[in-house]
Amino acid sequence: IAVLLVGLTGLYIIHRIGLSHSYWQTYWEDPNGESQDGQVYVLLVGYMRGGTSLLGSVFENDKETNYWFEPIAPVYNALYGLNGNVQSHYIINFPNGTSRQLPHIEMEAIVSEMKKLMTCDLENLPIEVIVRKSHNTIDKHNEKVCHVYTDRLLSNLTKCIQESGYKHKQLDVRLRFCKKYLAQTRKSSCRWEAFPNKFTEECIDPFYGSNRDLKSVQNKFLGNPSEVDLAWDLKMYGECLEDLKVGIQKCLKKQKSSEECKSQKFQVVKTVRLTLGMAREILKVIPTVKVIHILRDPRGILHSRGNFHGPEHIQFSRGDIGLSAKQLCERMADDNIQGNKLRSQYPGQFMEIKYEDFVDKPQHWMKRLYDFIGKNIPSGLVETIKDQISGNCTKSNKTHTDEYFGVCRQSGRDNIEGWQNLTKDHIEAIDKHCLEISVEKGYHKSVKY
Repeated sequence: IAVLLVGLTGLYIIHRIGLSHSYWQTYWEDPNGESQDGQVYVLLVGYMRGGTSLLGSVFENDKETNYWFEPIAPVYNALYGLNGNVQSHYIINFPNGTSRQLPHIEMEAIVSEMKKLMTCDLENLPIEVIVRKSHNTIDKHNEKVCHVYTDRLLSNLTKCIQESGYKHKQLDVRLRFCKKYLAQTRKSSCRWEAFPNKFTEECIDPFYGSNRDLKSVQNKFLGNPSEVDLAWDLKMYGECLEDLKVGIQKCLKKQKSSEECKSQKFQVVKTVRLTLGMAREILKVIPTVKVIHILRDPRGILHSRGNFHGPEHIQFSRGDIGLSAKQLCERMADDNIQGNKLRSQYPGQFMEIKYEDFVDKPQHWMKRLYDFIGKNIPSGLVETIKDQISGNCTKSNKTHTDEYFGVCRQSGRDNIEGWQNLTKDHIEAIDKHCLEISVEKGYHKSVKY
């Protein structure tokens, strides 16, 4: 069973999904909600600082599941030849706060790579998805600058890569080294700092899913003799990445990582980089996916973002909490519409959980969660999650515990009520954009002022 958790967290593409819609329907559909290989897929959708990591930690601490953390960001790194943390607002919104409609080429890439991930086709995933750079802020508190996805699942793969000469930091440096070649060939509008223009078709990495021979690269520059010299840089970039990928693929085969992945019935993928509308697009081609939507009081989300970035940078709007509230609550309102459509179109495949309810009654909601995905709760897991919520963490349950992204808290109740420390102006700015959807989803009006 695969569980996908989603939250608010210049050339042309050569690689395509390569499978017709009818094939996907034949392969994936099953009246019991399982794919023909006996696995079930579940998508958890939420928001940046909205509680997705806490619910994700349920599956991360469940040794009977595979847990994949935020795979959409490295898909974008692979598609556009980038080497940075592609945050959710880069994908979902333009800088002026308006929603960004994903082009077909991006949805194809997301669905294609998610299919490989869910079916444990690890050897054909982009290297960026197998090896993921940590968030820059985590780097300050974590010596692992670069890590392989799902430490538990791929622990032997990590060891193999390290024994091949690539320590975590060396691997990260190697990836950056490769992409320096690509940077020399790119228009300024396609480089990392050129948000949002870098997400255009002309900026797609020419080596995404393609051959890396000099002739095919040079052919891209026919008719532009002045740019033929760039072909050498592109060739060096392609060969650099290919050399790195070959080494990792050898480890994947040696450690039988795909077989190990397939041995688990439940595949859990958590991401804050898709909306429920995007999730519906995934269900059109993988119709057995179960969707779990995580809600949180928008005042709590924005208060948490402010604590993380500071009040002068209320993520993601450079200190404009009104714009942040507008972006967040327009998305929540649209997710509400899309969620109702999911309930209608896919009966029994959509579940909604409030972060506040989960913190208040974790045992009750874990039972509902596991009933929904068709799995028994492992012994001791409820106690582990209760300890994380209460801040009573030990080495065995100390998962994601750095001060910014940790799920081990001093008091879950304090997190729920923390938004009341917002100023009157901030609360009014949030209510201006969020009151309607907040009340509709059962959150009470602000009464502090």
